[in-house]
Amino acid sequence: MKVVLCSFIHVESTGTRAKAIPIRRAQHVNITDSSDDTTIRKDKTQLNTGQKNLTWQWDRNYYTGAVFGGTNPIVISDGDASFSRTFVIVQDSAPGPEVEVLETTSRVNRAYAKRWGYDYLRMTGIALGTRATFNRPYLLHSLLENNDKEEGEGSSTNDDTSNNSEEESGSIGCDQKYDTVMFLHSSAIITDLDYDVLKLLSQNKMLASGISSEILHHNSSPVFVLKEQNTDVQIWDMNHPFTQNVSDVWIEKSESNLANNEIDSQRLLVDIIKEEISDGKDNLLDTIPKLYIDGLQGTLIKQDNVYSQIDETDLPKMMPVIQNIADYVCYRFYPQCEVV
Repeated sequence: MKVVLCSFIHVESTGTRAKAIPIRRAQHVNITDSSDDTTIRKDKTQLNTGQKNLTWQWDRNYYTGAVFGGTNPIVISDGDASFSRTFVIVQDSAPGPEVEVLETTSRVNRAYAKRWGYDYLRMTGIALGTRATFNRPYLLHSLLENNDKEEGEGSSTNDDTSNNSEEESGSIGCDQKYDTVMFLHSSAIITDLDYDVLKLLSQNKMLASGISSEILHHNSSPVFVLKEQNTDVQIWDMNHPFTQNVSDVWIEKSESNLANNEIDSQRLLVDIIKEEISDGKDNLLDTIPKLYIDGLQGTLIKQDNVYSQIDETDLPKMMPVIQNIADYVCYRFYPQCEVV
């Protein structure tokens, strides 16, 4: 079976699109994909997920009219140049206790996405192997594949805008291609709803994250050193010439390390980027200031970095902290959290 990211098996949505004015009102869409053996095929990469149950929940927030902070697509100023971006914020979690964490954080992040007119995707499940750490390379791969599809491929062409049928919702999902994607950990909360996170990624960079590169000289030879602050916060330029190659290598390395519990996908990504920089591609990274993403002290994004895998016994320690942060942000920016 071939996975199409926005293939809908079950859909629940609210809102409509006006027929005369091409506006997409915010929708919350649930898609559950239950499959025993799934394969994504690309020219260079064949991805055998073997996943049993993935649940996709979409918020569609793109508007053609004015919204807080921008238009559709969002127009970004970078020096003297201006360029547009279509943007989706993505969070994922493993089934079980981590879902409770994501339920709390996603409320705020969905409110942020709606405030700025960005789309939001939440995926629950395990896409590769037996650990959720490999969900992110799978998601990046899937979003890139979705961008490669011909218009209308795998989607409905139903033009009925009077209801929220499964076909209509599916058409909206499959037709949307994203040139920028932001990944957040399940425990991450965007705490400043007034700040546009797209400012963190320059036009010519592949990735904005807590990874920084530095060139040191040893015996007159350049040595590339990567410093990691928070690799869980990532903003990818999907159209950057090296994104597809990095994604392919990330998937291949992930698949070859599924049984190695000492390896996580973030470590693999850092190693891949280090190799790319060593090959002379030293313009790949935008470093997000540590102040912005410094764990629970971050001024823009707060995240509990203590727990890499969340167990039931972690919830009594985690949830009061995360809930308090979420409640404070919702109170500060009231009523933003009430309208998602």
